[in-house]
Amino acid sequence: MDLAGLLFASDPKCCIYSVNLPGHDYGAASGDFLSIHDAAALILKETGRRITGKIVIYTHCVGVALGVELVRLFELAGDDVEALFIGGILPPAHVAAYGWFFDPWMFVGDERLIKFLKSIGFSADNLGPEEMQMLVKAFRYDVRSYYRYLAWFMKEKQKKFSVPVFSILGEQDRLTQRIEGTRSWSQICEKPATTAKISAASHYFTKTHARELAEIIERSLKTR
Repeated sequence: MDLAGLLFASDPKCCIYSVNLPGHDYGAASGDFLSIHDAAALILKETGRRITGKIVIYTHCVGVALGVELVRLFELAGDDVEALFIGGILPPAHVAAYGWFFDPWMFVGDERLIKFLKSIGFSADNLGPEEMQMLVKAFRYDVRSYYRYLAWFMKEKQKKFSVPVFSILGEQDRLTQRIEGTRSWSQICEKPATTAKISAASHYFTKTHARELAEIIERSLKTR
């Protein structure tokens, strides 16, 4: 069972929305990429009238930029955001100084990028060349958007939010292993993030360790 199914099974009264952003599906009908600000505004518009209870947001890797902007917009709208869960990533150091124009993959070729993604657990066995090309294009756009958004958030001194933040990391995730303990989300949230680890998990633990992740989310919300 996937993460959404596990969470719904635990609490059938909850409503779970997954975000499918334009430009991230194979085919001409996928649409054009959206900026973080435009994507968050669209999500708020599509879901705002349907949400009547508390809001919990889970976001993974560079998707944290969209999660942070959603929290910002929901708070501005007066909605009750209970928690933000950030999986598989820690913030880059000093990003406000360079995030406007730089990201770590901009000078890395596609083949090397794909090799790296596979090394951290991404499965490309069922993808053809055109689908891989689309995936790489979307990955580059998302990383660039992430760096630019964090630079904007910090440089423009956006108000830190009071929503509790939970940082979830895989013990075997190469993206966070070396910098764990040296980075925090203190520049976006008022209170220190609560960190939880998933044993033996690499980067894509939303798929490989969905049950453990669901348990962490459920436990974190109950003990708040």
